[in-house]
Amino acid sequence: MLPLTFQVVRANIQSRGLPRQAEMPARLKLQLILTFAGFLSYIGCALAQGEKPHVYLKHMELSFRYPALARQARLQGTVTVKLTIAADGTVLTADSSSDDLLLTKYPLLQAQTAELVKKWTFGCFDCPAGNNFEHVIRVIYKLGGDPKSYDDTRIVLDLPNEVLITANPPECDHCPRQTKPKTLR
Repeated sequence: MLPLTFQVVRANIQSRGLPRQAEMPARLKLQLILTFAGFLSYIGCALAQGEKPHVYLKHMELSFRYPALARQARLQGTVTVKLTIAADGTVLTADSSSDDLLLTKYPLLQAQTAELVKKWTFGCFDCPAGNNFEHVIRVIYKLGGDPKSYDDTRIVLDLPNEVLITANPPECDHCPRQTKPKTLR
């Protein structure tokens, strides 16, 4: 067993307007490249010690928004996606599930997560050549903080095993606005 824990990718992405969104893909690519170099050295050590096969991410597409309908309905929870991946890295099947009763009853987040992950491409070190392999990813959706009128999605990647997507809940569009009491001076 290796004495260290290594996270393949740990990147914080925030979308707060068009200028910042235009910069995000370049910074994410740089983060992935820099982290991949460290990942390769980690894999070399792990393979030398005879560890089990390691799955890594080759290509990904991210939706930079908390799903609008899920945010409006205030759906949150953990979605687990079991992937069957072809030898070339493409996702053959993505079976999503959740232990959360609300997400089981309203599977909006599960469906969107499965569709998102199907666009990704994976690789595997020390897997039998030419064979399909399996991997499980957890995607955690959280709403928290003060309600906002705009979408302030934040994404934390802890790949290849976990993705955290957070946002503030939406403002109530039919509730009266709270105003601060005026003080007399």
